[in-house]
Amino acid sequence: MRKLLIISCLVLAGLVPAKADYIDSSGINHLTSKKNDWPQSYIGAWCGSSLDSFSTFNKPDEKGNCDGKEGRLTIEKDNLTFDQLTTSFELTRVSCQFNSVKPRFDRKAPNSTHTEGNIVVRIKIGCEDVDDMVQKLTLDLVIYKGRDLWVYIKNPTPDHGR
Repeated sequence: MRKLLIISCLVLAGLVPAKADYIDSSGINHLTSKKNDWPQSYIGAWCGSSLDSFSTFNKPDEKGNCDGKEGRLTIEKDNLTFDQLTTSFELTRVSCQFNSVKPRFDRKAPNSTHTEGNIVVRIKIGCEDVDDMVQKLTLDLVIYKGRDLWVYIKNPTPDHGR
């Protein structure tokens, strides 16, 4: 009953689609998702230092500034970009196109300090860096405490062509 109440609240808040495909044995709801079916809270600009195997980003200030952060991750409905200022003050940009976007409710994912159960968005993307090298990546994205975006890169695999 508690799980149903939590999921109902998330649906009403617009954080998850209303239909679940199936619930697996670990209690994860696998949600129906189209390629561009993002929970709205993930869309927009996020500030951080780097895009590594685990990265934390937060929202920019009211003026859109990322004070003290060298990087900006921008998530749109069909792509994401990561801009970073290098130590020599050059701007590098990595652009990625989505192959799939799959939001799901994972009861083990952290939500805040004392609660568990959160939306995890798994995306499969192809990214092209400044050297025109393409990487196919799988990322898990989680919003923690309603303000921080956690990004886990699951499997970086270089691909020297499209």
